[in-house]
Amino acid sequence: MDKSIMFGPADLGWAPTLAEVGEQMSAVLGFPLGPVTGGESLHGYSDGTHAWLTFGQADNEPFRSHPYDLAVSTGGDVEPILHALCDRLAEQGRWRLMLIFHDECVRSTHFPCDEW
Repeated sequence: MDKSIMFGPADLGWAPTLAEVGEQMSAVLGFPLGPVTGGESLHGYSDGTHAWLTFGQADNEPFRSHPYDLAVSTGGDVEPILHALCDRLAEQGRWRLMLIFHDECVRSTHFPCDEW
């Protein structure tokens, strides 16, 4: 996906499982995310909107502190949806967030976009 939210826990001592994160993202999305057969990801959909949640471990920043990726697809423009999701997640104060469009950091809560 060329547009997604990279994120990780704001408390770097907290290491939630993909399933735990999936439950929290399901609540924010408004539809459940479930395991994808044969992969380490979750997927869900409702009313033409699909979401995929993946986890990728890396040693370099910002990937180390933002190991989860939430990609969303719709029949239309996904940017307003991702901005709204980013706002809702930021309000929780539990996550480090980076909104990525076409491999560019659009906004971030904890990582300077100019270092992306």
